[in-house]
Amino acid sequence: MPMMYYAEIPKAPVVVIIGPTAIGKSDLSVNLARERGCEIASADAFQVYRKMDIGTAKVPAAILKEITHYLVDIRDPDESYSVGEFLSEVDPLIHRAHNGGPPLIICGGTGLYIHSMLHQYKTPNIAVDPALREALNKDLVRLGSRALWERLASIDPEAARDIHPHHSSRIQRALELAVTTGQPISILRSAAPIQRQDCVLIGLRSNREYLWDRIQTRADAMINSGLIDEVSGLLAQGYSPDLPAFQALGYKETVAYLNGTLHTIDALKTAIFHHTRQFAKRQMTWFKRIQNVHWTEVG
Repeated sequence: MPMMYYAEIPKAPVVVIIGPTAIGKSDLSVNLARERGCEIASADAFQVYRKMDIGTAKVPAAILKEITHYLVDIRDPDESYSVGEFLSEVDPLIHRAHNGGPPLIICGGTGLYIHSMLHQYKTPNIAVDPALREALNKDLVRLGSRALWERLASIDPEAARDIHPHHSSRIQRALELAVTTGQPISILRSAAPIQRQDCVLIGLRSNREYLWDRIQTRADAMINSGLIDEVSGLLAQGYSPDLPAFQALGYKETVAYLNGTLHTIDALKTAIFHHTRQFAKRQMTWFKRIQNVHWTEVG
């Protein structure tokens, strides 16, 4: 795959690599880390989960041992993880890289994480009434995440715009803050008006046909590499398919295959491809908000 020569990437304490899913961000980050002795921090909302390897497209275990990776395999599938936690963990890594530590590559496709990091978002640490949390959990089970998202959209349209209707944990947190404080999360959140300038931003993009081919190849490879067994194993261990972790691409579709909603392997591959393509479009919408990106065409 044609790729930016490493020499063309400015040397800096912190390099951020962005781009849609399946385009080759991980390959670039690993090769650049080898070339320059960097550490890597993942900006992926689902690679934080242990036991969820194939569908989240983690780099192989051998590479995780070879190159220090942060924010990978740090939560069990039934534990929560938020953008606030991401920021609290990545900010010290950025500070260390700028103060004599190993150079850092931040690589990932979760647009909210990248955008929030670049604008140094702050969300107030407000304790939530356990009774409210329990009530929202019951509503989630009874009504589904879409109904809760619509409730959020009526209270805070700006927050709902940035949260997928299936991302139940983020929907619940936004509702919790809104009910607890009487204010929408978009008002409670603070951000630097100007994007931080201490990171070099590298973006990968391509024409749609090339990216769709990459996504199809990844969907096929996930199935061939054992995604169905991975999901079956998680369910056998007692993890609920309603957990936020199962909203990761490939997992909810595989659950649908296992419960008979999707009847064939081809239908499973088609569903993964379709939803991944939709996700890639949403990613690029996020990335268009980011300034000063050195974009390179691949494919």
